[in-house]
Amino acid sequence: MAWRSYMSETYEPWDPTGRISTPCAGALIEEDDNDLRIRLLFSQIVGGPVEDLLLATSWHLALMSHQEIAHPSLDGRLPQCPRLTGRWENYCFPLIVVRESSWMASFPDSRLAPDGRTAFTHYRIITLDRTVDLLTARDVKAEWGSPLQR
Repeated sequence: MAWRSYMSETYEPWDPTGRISTPCAGALIEEDDNDLRIRLLFSQIVGGPVEDLLLATSWHLALMSHQEIAHPSLDGRLPQCPRLTGRWENYCFPLIVVRESSWMASFPDSRLAPDGRTAFTHYRIITLDRTVDLLTARDVKAEWGSPLQR
């Protein structure tokens, strides 16, 4: 189900593994050269998965990360987002595709060449402590992996 914001953006849950059912505690971001890896800390949710979700892409145009409610789209409002179900129904679905993205619209066409605007996807990751936005024209691979050792 798609959710529409106060602007023209539409938000769709993105579940690349078919196993997301809880909020995500946080995100660890690692970049080198063009590679981007994001570890989503699902294992830190009490009663949640025992694994973390690992996202990776070989190239991205833009990445931004904001603490909790500091994301510019919130503007003092609660986030507009698809929700989880059951006992987690008050939480946003943690992985979202943003359609008709105002962030992507802020980039001139020349920045989106040679792939073109329609090749790009705006992913939003909403965790309990931050919101991460990713703009890429490449596939984002996802797999569950062992949590970090504490």
